[in-house]
Amino acid sequence: KKQNTIQLNSKLYEIMASSEELRSAVRESLEAQGVLSEVRARLRAEIFRLVDAGAEESVPKDLEMPTETVVVSELFREFLTFAGYTQTLSVFEAESSADIGKLSRELIAADLGVTQSPASDGEALPLIYGLIEALKCARRERIKSL
Repeated sequence: KKQNTIQLNSKLYEIMASSEELRSAVRESLEAQGVLSEVRARLRAEIFRLVDAGAEESVPKDLEMPTETVVVSELFREFLTFAGYTQTLSVFEAESSADIGKLSRELIAADLGVTQSPASDGEALPLIYGLIEALKCARRERIKSL
């Protein structure tokens, strides 16, 4: 009877070890394919949506975000879209309470005084690239004037 118990325990350890190896191999494969990070991002986005759904009831409807916050959110959203960071974008949109898309790209560009330059493939670069270029130009001009 003791011998049977030892054999049974040994078999259980083998099964548990092979199950752990299988679980580890599946996890590594999903991570390598990017599936695991996508699932995690989607899960975070859904959690934010659920939390925000409950929080929206307690926030007054007439409370609006400052325009600057909406502009920064739109710049960030535009960059994430351009860079192809779809999972990060889905979490950002779920978590952000700013009205994404409320301000047009043209209005933001005009307000910030940023020119819209195309990328090498003809697609418009995100406005944040124009902001960076404007800051660099202003710095060069300050240095020249010294």
